[in-house]
Amino acid sequence: MKKLFVSMAVLAFFSMSANAQFLLGGRVGFSSDSKKQTYEVLGKTIDTKSVERSFVLSPVVGYELSEKLEVGGMISLGSEKTYADKANDKDVWSKTFSYAISPYAQYSFASFGKFNLKVEASASFGQDIPTEKDGKEKIDGDKITYLSLAAYPLITYDLGERIELEAQLNFFGFVASSEITKDADNSDNKTVENSFGFSGNAGNIATTGLITVGFMYRF
Repeated sequence: MKKLFVSMAVLAFFSMSANAQFLLGGRVGFSSDSKKQTYEVLGKTIDTKSVERSFVLSPVVGYELSEKLEVGGMISLGSEKTYADKANDKDVWSKTFSYAISPYAQYSFASFGKFNLKVEASASFGQDIPTEKDGKEKIDGDKITYLSLAAYPLITYDLGERIELEAQLNFFGFVASSEITKDADNSDNKTVENSFGFSGNAGNIATTGLITVGFMYRF
């Protein structure tokens, strides 16, 4: 009976693999935000300006189990930099390098011609590593380590049998995350913050900006 069960399991695996396809692709996200403020100091008007730019690149490897179900993983590398024009001193900025490893599962629940509506659930483990500079001095910021669970809707478009374009709608996603912040001056000092709710990209560098675009190639 045990041999029969194993044989049936192997047969089911190879039957599923025969219909499955490997996928290779990537995603890219970019956002930019500019803010201006005016202060009155000792009768003088001082204009300040800050520009925040973020960028994320995520290579993706996937495995299509069926027409509706896909599993895979991605490695996300991100960079966020804020330039602060502090009283006309432009050599003031803060920079954060981020990385994350994220296994995911993707399910297609509706199709309209070449368009497909999907939902993607993922788990991410990563770190944010900040650096600040004020003039000539560089300072390491507090390092953040996080674990998050997220779900986002996607819209995909089939360019052909093998190439698919996709857009992840980050403005309507669910994220639950746990963040551990380690004090740069004293590594023994740590704070833990847990959060969950509908959010654009909290605790997940794989989602920068309102929309993350990408493509997948089927082998």
